Amino acid sequence: MTWRELPLGEHVLAESPRWDATRRQLSWVDIVQRCVCWADLDGDGRWGPSQRIRRPLLVTAAVPGPRGWWVATGSGVVEVSPDGAAVGPEHPVSPDFPEVRTNDMALDPAGRLVVSLFTEDRVSPRAALVRLDPDSGVTTVLVGDVVTGNGIGFSPDGSRIYWVDTARGTLSAASYDPGGSAGPSTVVVHEPAPGRLDGLVVDPSGDVWLAVWDAGEVRRYAPDGTLRATLATPVARPSAPALVGDLLVVTTARRDLARIDGEPPPDPEGRLHAYPLS
Repeated sequence: MTWRELPLGEHVLAESPRWDATRRQLSWVDIVQRCVCWADLDGDGRWGPSQRIRRPLLVTAAVPGPRGWWVATGSGVVEVSPDGAAVGPEHPVSPDFPEVRTNDMALDPAGRLVVSLFTEDRVSPRAALVRLDPDSGVTTVLVGDVVTGNGIGFSPDGSRIYWVDTARGTLSAASYDPGGSAGPSTVVVHEPAPGRLDGLVVDPSGDVWLAVWDAGEVRRYAPDGTLRATLATPVARPSAPALVGDLLVVTTARRDLARIDGEPPPDPEGRLHAYPLS
């Protein structure tokens, strides 16, 4: 078994892949290009054309919503339709923006949004994990004392939350109750170098698949942090994984993150890649 490039276009910093099994649609963002991207997968395993909408401001993550996607914009979260229009108001989640901004985002088991915040100086523990109720717009701090919050995921039964603090090189876990509160956190993986822990996905068995930026790896950890497997990726900067049936799909980034206006030139870096797990 080996990785293969997916025919889903060129990117500078692709991130936040999310598989919507109901729509049979994979979505992701390009942070540098300020895009939300998506493509459909048919029943025969063929990908439809990659589509994208550009946003006027920073885009750090997107998760499927009832009318399109919930998009983390840097200072807040807004629902965006497939034609690129905002649906409803932006919900502020980072009052210290731009010093502290959004980074990754996930849906909790009850459909509430959990957003990881990121301190731009990469030193100060001023960030957090916050929970946003999209119906009321109310924001609640789940975890404080975070430097650079990153990938977020939940155990299959929803009773445990995982998140990454990239600057500290940690994957942490905590209990998570149905009301949307997190218990005390425990560091289950500490990997300060040479790679940087980035996005993650939790598989149906409860294992955590974690992209390691600049190490060119996706690692599979048991819930207690035991390393089960390491997959070398085709490029140095895998940013986040998603599970699409029996495919592990990973978004990647270019080593040169300069802004490119229009379509980036062809390069394996920045493309999406897939690895068959069975």
